[in-house]
Amino acid sequence: MKRSMRMTVSRKLTVSFLSILIILLLNGLLVFSMTENMNKQAAVISETWMPNIETIHRINYLTEHLFTLQLKAATTEEPLKKEMLAADGEVTISSIDELFKTYSANRYKEEDMNFSQSLNNEWKSYIEIYKKVMLAAAQPSNEEILDAALAESEQSFKAMQTFTDTLIRLNREGADRAVNVSGDIHNQNNIEIISGLAAATVLVGFLIWYVRRAIAIPIQKTAQVLSEVAQGNLSAIVPKVKNRDEIGDMVSASAEMLASLRSAITSVQHASMNITASSEEMLAISEQNRNSAQHAMNSFREVAAGSQEQLHSFLDISRASEEMALGVQQIAAASSYVSELSVAAVDRSRTGGELIETVVNKMTLIDMAVRQSAEQVQQLAAHTRNIGAISELIGNISKQTNLLALNAAIEAARAGEHGRGFAVVAEEVRKLSTQSAESVVKIQDLINEIQNDTETAVKAMRMSEAESIEGLASITDAGDAFIQIAHASRDVLEKIQEAATSSEQLAASAREVNSSISQMTGIASRTSAIAGEVSASSEVQYASAEEISSSANGLSVIAMEMNEVAQKFKL
Repeated sequence: MKRSMRMTVSRKLTVSFLSILIILLLNGLLVFSMTENMNKQAAVISETWMPNIETIHRINYLTEHLFTLQLKAATTEEPLKKEMLAADGEVTISSIDELFKTYSANRYKEEDMNFSQSLNNEWKSYIEIYKKVMLAAAQPSNEEILDAALAESEQSFKAMQTFTDTLIRLNREGADRAVNVSGDIHNQNNIEIISGLAAATVLVGFLIWYVRRAIAIPIQKTAQVLSEVAQGNLSAIVPKVKNRDEIGDMVSASAEMLASLRSAITSVQHASMNITASSEEMLAISEQNRNSAQHAMNSFREVAAGSQEQLHSFLDISRASEEMALGVQQIAAASSYVSELSVAAVDRSRTGGELIETVVNKMTLIDMAVRQSAEQVQQLAAHTRNIGAISELIGNISKQTNLLALNAAIEAARAGEHGRGFAVVAEEVRKLSTQSAESVVKIQDLINEIQNDTETAVKAMRMSEAESIEGLASITDAGDAFIQIAHASRDVLEKIQEAATSSEQLAASAREVNSSISQMTGIASRTSAIAGEVSASSEVQYASAEEISSSANGLSVIAMEMNEVAQKFKL
């Protein structure tokens, strides 16, 4: 249960990459939210304040135009021209009424509503006065009435000018407030984005450091040790790690395998030395036995004189055979023990190979997770480029607005005193377009910074991916080292099994020799009458001695081969 709930390498890296992904997603959502708020403020400026300012300036311009028309009607003497001026005035009055309706539908605050209502009431009063002026202008004899109406009309016109100036100021203040709110949102957006990117950068740096310290370095050190073991250096020491995951299991299994292999090779070396010593002793005994048998064959030709001496020789041979049988039993026991140790070493090598295969699978999953995180960061970069395109579009609109304001200012300059109000509007529009252009430049700079930070995050992901690939290569090398160790262990096991087989054959031969010696000892105790039978038995003994000598030579060769294999390993 504890093993299943521990933080494995896969879980640790999954949590780390998910943390980076969450920070990037939150940062993207924050950018989207701030952009929406800035768009709302821009919509308030473009859909409310700017149209209102333009409407008020248009009303101001048309009222000035209407006032000019009535002055011209009062001063002209031509009836046809008066009719034309009256018709133009009616069209102007209709346009102003439409502008008042438009402004009333787009009013934003109560204060603005009060002043616009006062302006509308003053406009209605002005219309009544305008009608009086135009009526008096149509009758030249009513000059006093005309002068009084003109004075009253001028007073009403100035009152309307005051209300329009106030409304322009209110709408301008509203636009300034919207611009300030948009600037605050922009600054807060910068702080939030920079903080999120800084947190993501710190987390990516920590992840790279952690992968190198907790995964790559232990694997590289362990792979180096296993490579030395594969070359025969069993004195290498597996480094100790504090990992409680698959890496720690692999290092612990490698240490246990190396200890078992070191113990097995030590036992093989001792056993090979014992086998060599015993085989040399057995070879000397078998040679002595063969010489004795040869001597016995020669001596049996003089049965009467050498029968007693032959009996003593056979007794000596019997004791030597017993000692040889005891040495053969010791060799067989040592070979069996060494065989068991070699089997254990092969099992440890197989277990280490399975652990290496598990770690390779985990590192493959890690590499896939790193690639997915890199794709998410690249998607964020694509979204950032889309925001840059929108900012560029807003900048182009600001440039076009600036050109329109410049054209309006030129037209107002041409209009002279009557275009003064329209020139003020054009100047305000130009200032707002300039501010919008500056804000677009700042947004573009911020987008460039975001793109640079995103590219940095992509490079960090690629570095992490390279570390994962390097770790996977190191684990693969470690797996190859385990395979070489397993092959070497199987070779040792085969040699030991051959030695055990030879020891069993040698024990069987020793038992046959003991049996033959017992028979020859019985025959030697008989009288010289059965010398022919003893001579035949001595020939059998000589053949057995030859077989023992051949077996001893074979065992000596196997012992030397085992010693050569064991000497390849440095303890």
